Amino acid sequence: MQTSKEIVASFSDALASDNDSLAAREGETFRSLFRSQLSSRNAKSSAAISSLYNEVRNRPETWGNLPKYEDAGDEYKPDNSIAAGFSVVTCCMNRNDHLAQSLPTWLVHPEVDEVIIVDWSSRIPVSITLDQAGIQDARIRILRVEDEGTWILSHAYNLGFRAASRDKIIKVDSDIMLDAGFFQLNPTDTARLTAGNWRQAKSGQSHVNGFFVVGRDALLAVNGFNERIVTYGWDDDDLYERLTKAGVQRKDVDPDTIRHIDHSDLRRIEHPKCKPLTGWDEIQTFPQFWIALNRQYASSCAPWDASCPMTAFRVLGDSPRELRLRRSHPYGIDTNLIGTRIERAIAAVSAIEDAFSGVAVTVSPDVVDYALMTRSLKDAVAAISNQSLQPVEETSEVTAPIGHRIDRPRLILDAQHGLGNRLRAIASAYAFAQVQDRELIIQWVRDEHCDCSFDSLFDFDGTVEDSRKSTAEDTVEVDLMNKAFRDAFDPNSLVRTNRDVVIRSAYRFTFGKPYDPIERKFLRTLKPSADVQTLIDSVRSPNDIAVHVRMNGGASTDPHGDVPGEWSRSEDEISRRARSRSHYGYFFKRLDELLEEESTQTIFLASDNSESYGAFNAKYGDRVTSLPRTVYDRSEMQLKFALADVILLSRAPVLLGSNWSSFTEIAHSMSENQRLEISGQHF
Repeated sequence: MQTSKEIVASFSDALASDNDSLAAREGETFRSLFRSQLSSRNAKSSAAISSLYNEVRNRPETWGNLPKYEDAGDEYKPDNSIAAGFSVVTCCMNRNDHLAQSLPTWLVHPEVDEVIIVDWSSRIPVSITLDQAGIQDARIRILRVEDEGTWILSHAYNLGFRAASRDKIIKVDSDIMLDAGFFQLNPTDTARLTAGNWRQAKSGQSHVNGFFVVGRDALLAVNGFNERIVTYGWDDDDLYERLTKAGVQRKDVDPDTIRHIDHSDLRRIEHPKCKPLTGWDEIQTFPQFWIALNRQYASSCAPWDASCPMTAFRVLGDSPRELRLRRSHPYGIDTNLIGTRIERAIAAVSAIEDAFSGVAVTVSPDVVDYALMTRSLKDAVAAISNQSLQPVEETSEVTAPIGHRIDRPRLILDAQHGLGNRLRAIASAYAFAQVQDRELIIQWVRDEHCDCSFDSLFDFDGTVEDSRKSTAEDTVEVDLMNKAFRDAFDPNSLVRTNRDVVIRSAYRFTFGKPYDPIERKFLRTLKPSADVQTLIDSVRSPNDIAVHVRMNGGASTDPHGDVPGEWSRSEDEISRRARSRSHYGYFFKRLDELLEEESTQTIFLASDNSESYGAFNAKYGDRVTSLPRTVYDRSEMQLKFALADVILLSRAPVLLGSNWSSFTEIAHSMSENQRLEISGQHF
């Protein structure tokens, strides 16, 4: 979905073009964006609107196209003449991408007489999306509802049900696709309710529960959806219960005839508009909370039936393409005011116990409410239940939390610089993702620092991307290549957010327990590619002493001269000093001391220059083994040698390493019980 900034820019570009139809279409999207933002009521509304107006102020050519208030006409009253057949009813608010995928699977059925689409103030009007997708069919009728800032399923669908002109209604969400055999394999008479059942659904298809086919008269006799339920959850179960009580026989839809397009639960619920500060902020991102709260709320109110008036709408304009409507009376939602304090606490308990296996809340609702107001969710659960949010499993090697989330947020690690730098950043990201229950995605982009693909080096089962993908508007982005930011960064600042996180780094950012043991285990279990393994197998291994000499870029030269990049002045100076103390001559002195203790010890050498290999071979002869090569650049072949070097370095019980070198750091991290001595520090 386009961001607000992109929509304003697209409209500005369209105005500058000679394409009147493009300008008209982009102008419609521009005005729709403003109307939906002005109708939103949440903690970030004012900031979002201010940002939007700043964008317009910078593009004065768009000023004259800001939306103006429209007087509404008569109340919308659908035609009451009903014919035999099927009306497909769907609603959409910013799910245009899903609708464009699913709509053709509905239209392909000749049994479908009409498709009613209620466009609930989508930023990009549905009519524009369908035009761009080339979807044109006389059976499509669009009811565009303006000035809605919040998705309200019950109000939207009840409008669509009333607009239907056939005696049977197929209620289908915009993310549901119909199979070619749908009508042949399902009963569809007016006296029956054929509905999705999450208990019978296939894996990953539980959200088909909201799909149903029913007679229009039977549906409107129970007054459609309960319009008191204005957030995600329990709306369909409440309706099914009222229909069956009214004598409508329910049958499960054939699960092979409908399919749900997979997407995050955050597109169903009103996800946080700002960083969660308390347990209450976090628990409201759980679908189970809203299901439990709406179930309580519906049962505690007077019955929803035909005596309760549905939401009324007035006509703003009518055209062959769409009917534009607006609510007869303004309606705003503050989700914090839904349910009493005790009802919300009881719903929170239900959500916690449902979402986290083994957790049982042992205190009263009053205590739950206070704990969620004053603590993070993790700390609140520890205080009110029989165990912490993420139960801990003790082993001899590592203490790490175990648990699960309904919808795991992603940690995207954009690995930077050379091989050692990338590996240490990836290992740190892996540990953080394991501990904080995130899905890890590695971005490994070839560049002048590392001119090879990830799969040329590793045989890896995880998710690796070879380019930097665009991310959602609410993604948290962390740039650890900025030294000032890196020095101030605390990974605990990311623990409480449920949003996706992108970290750009060449450095570790997790330290101590439980992260360190997980990082080391991850590095040890990385499986090299077949080419790298062949190199490893070509030399003697293990050896008694491993030596890594990183001396290019000493005090008289640029320590980063082989590749461009940005390093601070202090980092340059530290690197120069470290490399000047990593000349192979310093290693000779320490090696001679070790060989004096045991003269038969063997040596494995890895270096960044041919001079070191020649000097070691001349001094130590057959006791030294190494991987011979002719190039010392950042090419794919050289990086395969480099990875083989790292693994061979890690196998020795003693490693003499170079200071200020991520290569030495990674080799030692891959090892088990290895003694590390650093040039310029230990010798």
